[in-house]
Amino acid sequence: RILFPIDLSLIRKMIVCRMIKSFAAFHRCVGLICHNCVKFNGRESDYSALTRDFEDNVDEKVLEAVRNATSAAAAKAAAGAATASNVATAASAAPPAAAAGSNGTV
Repeated sequence: RILFPIDLSLIRKMIVCRMIKSFAAFHRCVGLICHNCVKFNGRESDYSALTRDFEDNVDEKVLEAVRNATSAAAAKAAAGAATASNVATAASAAPPAAAAGSNGTV
């Protein structure tokens, strides 16, 4: 008996509805599809062999996507840190503004 039936169209809907918010959640859902396939069709069926290949491909693609997202986030953080450093350097090099006018008024 399949307790949690799921397919790719349901995963797509869950992504659109923001029920799936991470690569890990997506990966769990795909794993559930594969688990259900093996459970329903039996370990030795052609469908189960195919689902193992599918799961291996998904694992590879999810890891690649996580690496790309991590690299992009690191690059963005580095660019933000460089910009903040440039702003701080420019602010420290600027002459101090006069707090009051020459006659002591503000």
